[in-house]
Amino acid sequence: MIFELNRVVEGLAKEKGLPKEVVWSILIKSVEQVARKRMGENKEIEVVYDEDADKLIIQEIKVVVDEVKNPDREISLRDARKIDPDFNIGEEIVYEKTPLDLGRIGAHQVKQILIQKLKEEEKNSIFNEYISRKGEIVSGIVRRAERKNLIIDLGKSEAYLSFQDLIPGEMFTPGDRVKACLVDVVKDNKGTKIVLSRTSPKFLEKLLESQVPEIYEGIITIMGIARDPGNRAKVAIKCKDPNIDPVGSCIGYKGSRIQNIVQELRNEKIDLVLWDEDIVKYICNALAPAEITRLVVDENEKSAEIIVPDNQLAIAVGKRGSNIKLASKLIGWKLSVKSESKATRSSKDIQAELDQYYLDENLLNYDEEK
Repeated sequence: MIFELNRVVEGLAKEKGLPKEVVWSILIKSVEQVARKRMGENKEIEVVYDEDADKLIIQEIKVVVDEVKNPDREISLRDARKIDPDFNIGEEIVYEKTPLDLGRIGAHQVKQILIQKLKEEEKNSIFNEYISRKGEIVSGIVRRAERKNLIIDLGKSEAYLSFQDLIPGEMFTPGDRVKACLVDVVKDNKGTKIVLSRTSPKFLEKLLESQVPEIYEGIITIMGIARDPGNRAKVAIKCKDPNIDPVGSCIGYKGSRIQNIVQELRNEKIDLVLWDEDIVKYICNALAPAEITRLVVDENEKSAEIIVPDNQLAIAVGKRGSNIKLASKLIGWKLSVKSESKATRSSKDIQAELDQYYLDENLLNYDEEK
């Protein structure tokens, strides 16, 4: 166990992806744990590494006292001075023993404890590394499909990319490289589970941040994102610098910036929406390029009825209702849209009902007078 110990520790550190100092600490604690069981749980045991001899030394420590009450941890002044006449009360005596004193069974126990502790430390190391990267884009190699997930090799660990978190129509095979957003890191008895997604709004946010320097530098701020993965997305942005065109900056020269993102998202259309603290302007921006005739806003209910010209209804609603749904999700309000003709008919129906009501009331009053 102690042959070329330093080299063994270096190899374990490299294999497990752990700092060498951490592996040394785990090894020493493992030896201490076995030594206490074999030498006595009440004894003061300490293990140190002798670099010159390249071996671990087990030390049993006792305190010099006038009267011994705990033989496992104390030694009388009289007995101590038999070892060295210069000992005084309160000082420590260190008895050194080599790991060979543990025997073959003890060495095997150390190995088992070491393996277990290394696994635990490796689990903690992976969790701590990836939890700090939550929300970032990671890249890995598809290794296999397992149940309803793709298993992605990130280098130090494997991650799960659920089929539900793939953009509709996407297909990956073993060996393909894939980018995704790290959305969660979960630690359980089986280890650390890293969860990825390509449909998360955060994925689009980080792609924009990587392609648009103004977003990365904080000049342009992303105020919200709503996605229908693979179909359409709306991104609300605002800019602190009035001399910069935020939409133009995100699109890039000849669309170079936005096209890189669109290609990564399998041709998902991206609408860039100018955020505005005025809710009416914000709604109009979110539904562009549809023209809006008028808006009826209920701030208490956070809802709005939008009236558009008849020829603009399809644009405002969007394919399978995607435009109005995404605008509603982006703003956080309940939005409904009507064409002018339908709104006019509704108004006429309401007026007709009111007219009929008043007519009936007048007739009733007339009959009562008679």
